[in-house]
Amino acid sequence: MQFKIGSSDLEEFHSGLMNMSSGDEKDVELALPERFGENAGKKAIFKIYLTEISAVKRPEMDEDFFKKFGVADEDELKEKVSENIKSRKTAELQSEYRIAVRAQLSDLYDDFNLPEELVKYGQEQVERELEQASSEKEIPEEEKEKRRQEGIENAKMDLRMKFILDSIGEHEEMKFDKNEAAREFVGLAQITGQSPDELIKSPFGHDMYERIVVRKKGDATLDRVVARVFGDPIEEFAAEDHEHVHDENCEHDHS
Repeated sequence: MQFKIGSSDLEEFHSGLMNMSSGDEKDVELALPERFGENAGKKAIFKIYLTEISAVKRPEMDEDFFKKFGVADEDELKEKVSENIKSRKTAELQSEYRIAVRAQLSDLYDDFNLPEELVKYGQEQVERELEQASSEKEIPEEEKEKRRQEGIENAKMDLRMKFILDSIGEHEEMKFDKNEAAREFVGLAQITGQSPDELIKSPFGHDMYERIVVRKKGDATLDRVVARVFGDPIEEFAAEDHEHVHDENCEHDHS
């Protein structure tokens, strides 16, 4: 166990460690803090063996130090740290807003009928996942039915959200970079030791790729909404002909 004296980490032990040296052993009686729940306030004896004492030393801010951070001097380092903090906080805020937008977006639209074929496909997907789960571990019928109903409802919600995001994307005249989806698919195929071109031909692989496309499109649309809210500049997409997954719908010549 490692902690810093003077910090808030395990502060109940700090006084007991005073005057100890590396290699010393000591029994310390402490009143258990609130995080011990119903045992809070009770006395307990802890046997402490101090393995090592180390001190944090400020490094020399010389040329080698600044070179590690890719800056020339202390002023540039401070500026870089400040920019990183600002960028991270902005990204965190945008991420939180994206989650909030997605959670509330559905309520902003009136109810509309979902295509029966797509609803049926979602239900079949839920059944396949249930069968897979049941083959790995026996699931009581009551629990299975609960999962089925929750899965079907979630599938409908996801389908509704897809149509809403597609509508926003069309209104914004957004163009989607399929290379992003292809790169992720290729990466997943390589992780599993499969050929991307062969995997895409299987029902499982094709379904995986389509899910990636839907998710990527949705994320891009939410990013556009967030950009509108934050007043960020809207970057126009320019397609690049890099990654491509060769499936039966591919129109160009592979030879």
